[in-house]
Amino acid sequence: MRSDRKIIVLLAILVGLSCSSSVHAAPKQMPDGNRFDAQYYAQTYPDVVAALGTDEAALYNHYLQFGKAEGRRAYAEQAAAPSPATAGASPVTDKILALKATYPDGAVWNGSSSYTTASTYANARSTATACQGFAYLVQDAAFGKQTYKRYTTGVSDFIRKKVGAGKTYTCVLGNANYVLARNSYSSNDPEWDQVMSVYNDNMWIPVYDDRTRVYDGSDSKINANFEKIWKSLQVGDMVCDANHAAVVLTKNDNGITVVEGNNNGQVKWGRRISRETMRVALYSVYSCKW
Repeated sequence: MRSDRKIIVLLAILVGLSCSSSVHAAPKQMPDGNRFDAQYYAQTYPDVVAALGTDEAALYNHYLQFGKAEGRRAYAEQAAAPSPATAGASPVTDKILALKATYPDGAVWNGSSSYTTASTYANARSTATACQGFAYLVQDAAFGKQTYKRYTTGVSDFIRKKVGAGKTYTCVLGNANYVLARNSYSSNDPEWDQVMSVYNDNMWIPVYDDRTRVYDGSDSKINANFEKIWKSLQVGDMVCDANHAAVVLTKNDNGITVVEGNNNGQVKWGRRISRETMRVALYSVYSCKW
């Protein structure tokens, strides 16, 4: 009888432990409006914890930059909901994500890497190097041989007219609110948080020698063009700024995530670009779907 009681008690303990391991705190409302449960994320993805530890900010940053595009879930209740980045979400998404087996995050794709597309692009060569070559590769994998249309916001024409003859400008990494003032920072610098936001949400922005923007985002015609493009933007579209091309991986009301080649000489999956940064830096979009 005592052995039977021990077995019952042991079973009760095991059941209790099993139940308790699946209980998580309510998702926390993050500053950007998204919900996130750091405890759930850490317990569900031990590979992330092994690389980054259990700090909530680090885990959330991983989710925004990589996890969402990889189909990882931000909290337990979300696990029952469909995700645009998971297999089966759409044929286009599935075909793009299938490339990760050959071109994983960190794979070499630099300025010497090239690709010749089977598709037709307006005002573009069929063989391209660096970021544009990788964008061609991704779109061919997603859609096969297609004819792509080019949609422009007007930012590049605006800049050419504003700069005019005899004036110089350069392109620097920046976002909707901030551009780098210099190339080297440390975590002790007061601008550190802004610098990190640039690296996590950057596009190439033309600026004058004093780092003031050539385009500040205030032109009504450009903004109207951007809103039309934004409304139609879909997974698989190529987005281009002054110096870089990437392919849309996911989209929500606040921005997109992209897959790209030649990000510091590598393939990168899931970098986030905010909608507002795109508004001031997007030159054109190539799409075969709209």
